[in-house]
Amino acid sequence: MVKQKMRFTKPIIANLPLPEKGHRYEVDDTGEKHLLVRVSSTGRKVFQVYRWFEGRPVRVKIGEFPERSIENARKKARSIKADMDAGINPNDVNRAKLEEMTFAKLFKIYLERHAKLKKDRGRKISVNMINTLANWQIKD
Repeated sequence: MVKQKMRFTKPIIANLPLPEKGHRYEVDDTGEKHLLVRVSSTGRKVFQVYRWFEGRPVRVKIGEFPERSIENARKKARSIKADMDAGINPNDVNRAKLEEMTFAKLFKIYLERHAKLKKDRGRKISVNMINTLANWQIKD
């Protein structure tokens, strides 16, 4: 399939046809270079930046339509491209954020080092804390 190019507007993106089950396609925005929307057979429409970086193709997810507006996606795409021009791969930054210490990781260390001595207490604390605080990020 030949890649489509058009200026993104709300009605145009909202009315993009769905591909066959298990397939997807992309449409480039003529209003912002390297910005595209990927349409999947499930109905998801995701804004992405697709550009070469240090000799390799890099795809950076921006967000889903309609939760993220077209203007906001264009603004974010410009920011991502500026980072890439400065030698920063946004995907590396995102991976680093995911590897930051979370409360769940810290709590696991605590259980291994201190709560092993009192197993029943450790299990009770574990269930309650992990369910509510697991994704909290630990910052300095």
